[in-house]
Amino acid sequence: MDRKLVREKNEPVRGKCRQENGNEVNSVVICVSVQWVFFISFISESLICRNVYNERM
Repeated sequence: MDRKLVREKNEPVRGKCRQENGNEVNSVVICVSVQWVFFISFISESLICRNVYNERM
């Protein structure tokens, strides 16, 4: 129980999703997938920008 509370303090996004949905498992999966989508899009954007920059140089 304590571990779960500590984890929610460290990850406010996941806690917010859990409160909105009420269903713990689904909300955790949704929040993790949302975080992954942001993470992957951020990485791909930075890679694309780097490639375009290198081509211009």
